[in-house]
Parts: sequence; C-alpha cells; structure tokens
Amino acid sequence: MPTSGEGRSYHDENVTCERCGFYQTVTVIYDVDDNTRTWVCLYCEHDNPSALF
Repeated sequence: MPTSGEGRSYHDENVTCERCGFYQTVTVIYDVDDNTRTWVCLYCEHDNPSALF
C-alpha cells in the first residue's frame, strides 16, 4: 500500500536494474518535489534514478 508525506510516495514495483540486469521487486520512491523516481538494486546496490513525467 502506497504511503506518502513531504512530497514523496513509496510503491512496491517489479523493476530491472540498469547496471546488472537483476529483476526484482523493490520499493520505489517517487519524489514530486525533486521530480525523481529512485530505487536501489538489491543485488549490486546501484542507484537507479529517473525523472518523473
């Protein structure tokens, strides 16, 4: 269930790491103040930021 506060919301999503290609379910942070969507790979700990549209 998404939670929010201070312009952020958290959603569990199925994602693939841009660096190592590991497919996983992680909590993705949506930050509307910074206009970013960020999550960290569980395997290689790579930060996977992207812009919100």
